[in-house]
Parts: sequence; C-alpha cells; structure tokens
Amino acid sequence: MGRLVVYSGGGDGAELPPALPVAGRWIGGGIRTLHELAFAAAASGRRVELRGPVLPAAVERLAAATGVRPELPREPRRPDAHDVVVLPEGYDEPWWAGRVVLSRARAAMLLLAPPGLFGWPFTRDWEKPSPLVAERAALARPEHFRAYAELGFALWTPMPRMAELAAAAGVPCRAIGNGTPGPAPAPAEKRHDVAWLRANRWAPLAEQVAAALGEGVTVDAIEEAEHEQLLDRLAAARVLLWPSRIEGHARIVAEARARGCVPVALASNEFATGLDEASGAVVVAALERMAPVVADLLRDPDRLASLAEHGRRSAAEQLDWGGYVARVGAALDELEAREPAGTGALAELGERLAALELERARLLAWTQRELALTRADRERWIARHAGLEARRSVRLALRLAQLRPGRRAPR
Repeated sequence: MGRLVVYSGGGDGAELPPALPVAGRWIGGGIRTLHELAFAAAASGRRVELRGPVLPAAVERLAAATGVRPELPREPRRPDAHDVVVLPEGYDEPWWAGRVVLSRARAAMLLLAPPGLFGWPFTRDWEKPSPLVAERAALARPEHFRAYAELGFALWTPMPRMAELAAAAGVPCRAIGNGTPGPAPAPAEKRHDVAWLRANRWAPLAEQVAAALGEGVTVDAIEEAEHEQLLDRLAAARVLLWPSRIEGHARIVAEARARGCVPVALASNEFATGLDEASGAVVVAALERMAPVVADLLRDPDRLASLAEHGRRSAAEQLDWGGYVARVGAALDELEAREPAGTGALAELGERLAALELERARLLAWTQRELALTRADRERWIARHAGLEARRSVRLALRLAQLRPGRRAPR
C-alpha cells in the first residue's frame, strides 16, 4: 500500500505544492469535499497527504470527528511511483494535470462537475463558459471522458449520473458518493420561510425569485459565513431557493436536506444527487415557475413536512460516513492494482522537463544574484563619486574664502 496524495490545486511547475493554509474560515465546497476524501482514505488505513489549499478549522473538525489525520506537508515535491494522486477536474492551467501525468504516480480525476464547465477537458479551442449561460450540449461530452482516460486517469465522481455518462462513452467511472462524519443533525426550530445564498454563483437568479415571493414570506439572504453558521441558518429555513441551471456536486443540496430544509431547484441540472421528491426536493421546469411553486409549498404544511422528513432520511443515507469510507477504500484498492500510467515515455519526459525547469530556476537565481551584485557595485560607485564631489566642493569653498578683494587666486 503506497501513499495517497489528495491535491486540490496550486503549485508551480512540475512539483505538487505543500499544504497551503487558507486565511479566514471559509473555503469552497469542492475543496471541502476533497478534505473529506482525504480523511476517508486515512480512515481506510492509508497514509495520506493533503496538498494545496487547506482550511485549518475544517481539518481540525474532521480530525476530532474521525480520530485520524492526513499529513499536511510543508515542502513541495514531485509525485513518484509510491504515490496515488487524486485531483479535481476544475482547473485549466496545464501543469495542474501535467505534473501528475508526467510522473510515475497512479492518478484519479475526481469529477465534481461536468467536464468543460470549470476545468479544461483537454480539447482544442475550449474556453471556460459562465454557468449562467453554459450549454449542456458542450459539457460532459464523450470525448471529454475519453481524453481523461487517454492521459491515464482513473475516473471517480460523487454523482451517479456522471458515472453513467462516462460509461456510455466507454470509460469506466466509479461513483464513490460522498460522506460527512458525525451524527445526523437534530431538527431545528424554523424561523424563516425561505433561504438563499448571496455568496454563490446563482445569487442573481435566487434574488430574482426571492423578490417575486411577495409580502408575508420571510426570507433569509445568507451572506458569506462560516460553514457551521451557514448550516445553522439553513436549518432554520423551510425552503432553500436553488436555481442552479447546470452544476455538479453541490454540497448545499444534501446539507439543506439533512436539516429539513427543502430545496426547490431547476430541472435542467441533471447531474445533482437528491433533487427529486423521494429525496426531499422539488424541481421546476423554468425559473419563473420557482416562486409560485414555493408559495404553494408554504401553503401546504403537510406536504412540506413530508418532504422535509424525506430529505433528512435520504441525506443521512447519502452522507453516511462508514459507507463512504468503504467506497473510497474499494476505489483505492482498484487503483493501486493498476500499472502506473506514467511508466515509460511520459515519466521520462516528465523527468527531463523537471530537470530543465530546475536548471532554469538555478540560472534565474544566479542571474538575480549577479544583478544584485552589479546594482550594489553601482550604488557604491555612485556613493564614492558623490563623496569625492563633496570633498572637492569643500576644498574649492575654502580656497575662495581665503581670497581678499583685489588679490588674484593662486595658480
């Protein structure tokens, strides 16, 4: 059994970055999911490194809840044949995947969103679209899944629908789901009818729906908040406005359902897990239908209570920690049995590129040192010249002071 590296982005050149503590107490849901993956792998008995952006507060909560702790390395390094590296799909910088592909490590790409929405799917002429206008036909295409496989990545995803699409393209993809340690949250007192998130890409659409609800509906517009505060405010609301046109693994849907808050979402997001009535959510065909559907729900407390209960039960099953640890362990067993994709030409190419990069860094450092010395010499010569000029000026002043009226200056 080797070493698992959960790599959430960042770094320079061929090296994986160290753990990079994030200032503040908030991180994106994708990075939080990668934190949970690292802890699940550690709970399965693996040695785990967590590299890239890390939220210390989240790490401490997970460590307290699980009794395990991944390593948080302080130095960058290249991946090697002892490593299994898991990285998310949502980046477009070439070294993000190249530092893993051009190595001897085994690797898995964790698909948290449809390929092409946030991350480069290794196709020509791709440009990152806005989720507000992205077209479904341009995302999660068969050639995207095949490109990942051609580069040697095993594919993992929290979303069963994503695994189905990859399989239809002829590419195996493990649906590992997701999980959160700790007991299911207890039901909370409801203080608001509706909640929506201001610090979110769908905020313009959610605000539009909230404005259409009319008087008499209490609305909590949640600004950027610490994760625990966000969850408490979701628990206090009956309905979550979630006008997500197209997206991938949105943690907020499961977190709301787990707290008896019923998501009302758009049917266009085929990738989400738990967006159906059996799971405690309601979907609508168009944005303009969302406010009337929410109003109907609020007028039907029995249906709302039933949906909330379905949501709590289905979310508890979806987020069960023991099941998630088992699925992650099985996925790692399978990946560790594979031949490293980088063995051979790709790994040798990576070695050469890393050596060239190191030589370039050394040359740059030498050039900067020489430039600094040249500048220091220049400053010394300027200072010496200024001193000589000052002394000459003093001597001239003294000689002029010795002159009397009518007396010629000595030659």
